[in-house]
Formats: sequence, C-alpha cells, structure tokens
Amino acid sequence: MQRHETVKLYKEDLAKYPFIVQAREYVRKLNIDLQNLQNRVPEAISRVRKLIENAIIKGECDIDIDNVDAEIIAYPLARLLIEIINDRWLKQRFAVAFSKRVWNLLRRESNEKIMLIATQPGNICENGWNLQREEHITDNKAYEWKLHFKDYIRASRSLKAPTWKLTNRLVSNGYVRLTKKELVRLIAECVKERLISSEVPRVDLQEIPEWLKELIEEIRDLMNRYKKEVIREDLADMRFKVTEEAFPPCVIRIIEAASRGENLSHEERLFLLFFMLNIGKDVEEIIDYYRKLPDFNEEKTRYYILHAKAKGYTAHNCDTLRSLGICTPNHEWCVSGNIKNPLVFYRRMQYVIRRRKTENK
Repeated sequence: MQRHETVKLYKEDLAKYPFIVQAREYVRKLNIDLQNLQNRVPEAISRVRKLIENAIIKGECDIDIDNVDAEIIAYPLARLLIEIINDRWLKQRFAVAFSKRVWNLLRRESNEKIMLIATQPGNICENGWNLQREEHITDNKAYEWKLHFKDYIRASRSLKAPTWKLTNRLVSNGYVRLTKKELVRLIAECVKERLISSEVPRVDLQEIPEWLKELIEEIRDLMNRYKKEVIREDLADMRFKVTEEAFPPCVIRIIEAASRGENLSHEERLFLLFFMLNIGKDVEEIIDYYRKLPDFNEEKTRYYILHAKAKGYTAHNCDTLRSLGICTPNHEWCVSGNIKNPLVFYRRMQYVIRRRKTENK
C-alpha cells in the first residue's frame, strides 16, 4: 500500500476535518468534559447549536474557524446531542449535510492532504484505504488516482448511479481509476455512512448539566418544527431515499441507453433531467447519468441541471412522452392507461416495494 508523504496538519485542518484521528486526539488532550465545557470553551455551545440548526433548516453545515477550539469540539458535541435525541431523521440529515461540507473542502485540498486523510487508519475506515497516485489518460478523461477494488466496492455501495458500478469503471491490476472529484466524492460518502451507522458512548441523562438539557430541548423543538416541512421540500432526504427499482420503463430505457454511450435526443435528455430532479436526485448524481454520452460536457451539464432546478420544471406527462416517441409501455400499469405521469408510476412502485419489504420482515 502506498502511504502518504509527510504532511503537516495545522489546527485549522482539525477544524475542517474533525472526524480525523488527529482531531480526536486533540480533543482528548484538552481534557474537557460536559461539566466544565461551559466554563472552558463556551463558544463551542453556541457553535454546535448553529451547526445542527443549519443542518436541519438548510441541509448544510458551514465552517467557522474564528475560534478553532470551538469548531473542533462542536463536532463530537453535535454527535453526542444527536445520539441523545435519538431521531433517525436528524442523524441522517446531519450526516448528509456534514458530508457535503467535507466534499466542498476536500476538493480544494492538495493531493498530499487527501492521501493522508484517505489512507490513515481510523479516519474514513478502520484500516485506511489502499490508495495510490497514478496519472492515466484514456478516452479524453484524465485519472489521477487508483483505489483498490475492495475499498472501492465498500465506499461506493450507497452510490446508485450506473457510472459508480464496478462493471462501468476502468480497473487496472485490481485498482479502480478515479479522478480527484470522484475520489473526494467517495471520501465524503464514507464520512456520511460512518456518521449514520456509528454510535457515540452513552451518557447518563441524569448527570448531564443543565445547559445541555436546555440545548437538547432547543434542538428537539427546532427539529419538530421543521421536520415535516423539510421532508416535503427535500425528497432526497434519506427517509425518502431514491428507489431505482421503482423507475418507470421509459426512464430505465433512457438510462440504459446513456450507460451504453448512445446519443440521447434533446427530449430524452430533458425528460431524464426533470424526472431525476423531481424525485430528489442531487446534481452530482444526475451528472453521472450523462457522463458516457458522446458529447458530454460536465460544466454545461451542471449549468442546465442548476437552471432546471431553479425553474422548478416538472417531468413530462405520459401523453407528451407518447407524442415524442419516448414512452415505453412494457409494464401492465402503463398498458392499462391509468398512469398519467411517470412520477405517479414511481411513487406507486415505491409504495409497492416498501410494502413488500415490510411483509417480508
């Protein structure tokens, strides 16, 4: 395994990436507990309140390094608060928001620092990644990294776009080639999954200080006020995770054609874009569907997606798709004529899939 070169980490780095080993060790050496935190670093309390508040309301986590200690401490404190509140929606909401922050920060980092974070045991996985730097250009695409396929499979399992499937990746001697953007996306995804699945040590609720009890109630009240509204607005939330098995036949046909590198018509491209936005796919996931098109241009594709998202376009209805020759009526629901819009097909199929899973359990 290729290990990172010597990289100097500053306190600002620990504030940016408080999940890494060095940040955890720094917090341990501060010797701060819940009883003395209010006196030692009171700014951490207001900072964690803001961190969770932004995750709930905006679906994002900002960063503030005016007080580095407060920023570093706010992360484990946020995890503790979320664990005490014990609400799955909140835990997933924070994990998604924090992973977006990690992605935004890492994509501007040096290769050496990325290597350190990815390969050091305990940062994004127990043993660290088997990751190497190697430039390779093929099909007008420049790769800078390669990740061992075992680590790649574990890291990409929650990414459902066809381009992330191992069969659609360039593999060389057991390593999957990646661009910097792809590598950073995988790291952020692993951070998210670890936040969702891991637990922090339990605390005795009878012994926690009064300020913490008040903060817990503040966050719980805020969550309850915004939860239903956010769920309605953010279909990409984990509680309404996109279900690819529920895609209607017309969408499946277009995705399969795109994954083969076939040239989609303008109408097919627009319909796929509107549909994916309507069901809650994020911008990067939608871009992945277009990557194998002969005339793919990432910046133009991102622009069109953001423009469509801002305008709030809705996917074409079935009558329009039939007139455009896009309709693929090879499902009994489509043949019956009762489905008027592919989004209706998708929602009904989601319900059927969830019901089947519940019955099987």
